[in-house]
Amino acid sequence: MVDNSLTIKRLSTADVGFEKKLASLLQREILTTNEVTSVVSKILGAVRHRGDQAVIEYTKKFDGFCAKSVTDLLVTRRQMEVSLDQIAPKQRQALTHAAERIRRYHEKQKQSSWHYEESDGSVYGQKISPLKRVGIYVPGGKANYPSSLLMLAIPAQVAGVTEIIVTVPTAYSDDGNLVFAAAALAGVSQLYTIGGAQAIGALAYGTETIPRVDKITGPGNIYVTAAKKQVYGEVGIDMLAGPSELTIICDGKTDPDWIAMDLFSQAEHDEKAQSILISTSNDYLEEVQASINKLLPNMERRRIIEASLLSRGIFILAEDIEKAVTASNLIAPEHLELSMDDPEAVNAKFVNRIGRAIVNHLKKANKQLGAHQDNFPRKNLVRLMLLINEDHELYEPALIAHIVQRALKRTKDGRPLYPNIDTVIFTSERHATVKNGQVVFPLIAVEGSGLETDIWKRTIVDHLFERWANWTHTPTYKGNPKDVAFTTLDHVPEKMARQDLWRLQYRRRPYMERRPAYPR
Repeated sequence: MVDNSLTIKRLSTADVGFEKKLASLLQREILTTNEVTSVVSKILGAVRHRGDQAVIEYTKKFDGFCAKSVTDLLVTRRQMEVSLDQIAPKQRQALTHAAERIRRYHEKQKQSSWHYEESDGSVYGQKISPLKRVGIYVPGGKANYPSSLLMLAIPAQVAGVTEIIVTVPTAYSDDGNLVFAAAALAGVSQLYTIGGAQAIGALAYGTETIPRVDKITGPGNIYVTAAKKQVYGEVGIDMLAGPSELTIICDGKTDPDWIAMDLFSQAEHDEKAQSILISTSNDYLEEVQASINKLLPNMERRRIIEASLLSRGIFILAEDIEKAVTASNLIAPEHLELSMDDPEAVNAKFVNRIGRAIVNHLKKANKQLGAHQDNFPRKNLVRLMLLINEDHELYEPALIAHIVQRALKRTKDGRPLYPNIDTVIFTSERHATVKNGQVVFPLIAVEGSGLETDIWKRTIVDHLFERWANWTHTPTYKGNPKDVAFTTLDHVPEKMARQDLWRLQYRRRPYMERRPAYPR
């Protein structure tokens, strides 16, 4: 009797040399080779100089589609709608539901233009303008990916992009192709059944038929990736995508068949795709292993799934959730799934790590303020700790406020741990929101025990807030940071254009800049 079972590689965070063992199994390969680069360069050059004719020739050579003109490779809006009508009702329902959820998510990401006026009459701001035309590459060599089309086209539509041009190496037929059906739902302007480097070249340079785009998005094989790399600068791109990756952290309470199917959903993309499961239960890892061997024989793309899991699948036994988080951070996967009763427990681990740094500052400040009180005793004294975030995106206002508030409420024998801190004032030059057309920076006061007992101290803090806003010439938000969606200001790179640097400096308003004296 032949044993057709598949065994996933195992690691444990308790293993000696765990990090090195994990690194060896990740084995992220170089995206392109010299041979691929050379082939792609020739294809791009041909498309650039011979346009439609080169596209037709390469489409016949690589995809087997014979066409007299590029127009023959065009899928019209009517044909997209036919595909939508032809697919099974359950498939249409699933696509429609997915499209609605994707749209709802990206609607919340939209940014608004803003501007503000300085006292001297000069006006500064930021204008958000959508691109006119984007190109989307949807892979189709090994399978159909309607999900890729929806997740790429809908954000462009939400952003206000006028024209969305799609290329996919999938021949049109009247049997209801899911990719074409998804295109109908996503508001695609034009769709061409073209793939590979020739599709990237057509989008980047334009041909007699295919319009040149402003930006190209979407994953593909190594030739597509190499092509995107070479045309970058002529046109914008999203990223250079390698083999797809998924890491799941599971507490062992999810149906193992579900986890097995989630691992399959990633593995079926490509033989080089990587699917990783991290759990604190060895018994559960065994259950998922059994589910994989039970379900795999019935999978349509069994061969690819099997090759992917055998070569790059990993099961990791973690000693606890914190070790699971540490392992996930070492992996830094493209996709991270939390399948657990309390996913916030993972978030809490991240919060605790940030919290330790903040608490260390609280301890030092409490000690310093206590020594100052002992050396210079005064009756009416407000003891303040000031936290300024200059450039760290991670230190979000709501998160910092939560950590500080939690720390100041801690007691020992009924007494506060940090009695010498009346209040902690936090501000950030990295985060801002827009209110009434003006950029507003956070200025948050978290009260300690001193403000709770001496109400008069709040008046001093309020006066300080007023002076601070006047000195920096910027409005500040003093309410609950949880009630405001603060966004991140652009990071300052080591090198940038002078005009961009000036623009950023005006937005950030460094605190040590000379200011006019406060009016008396």
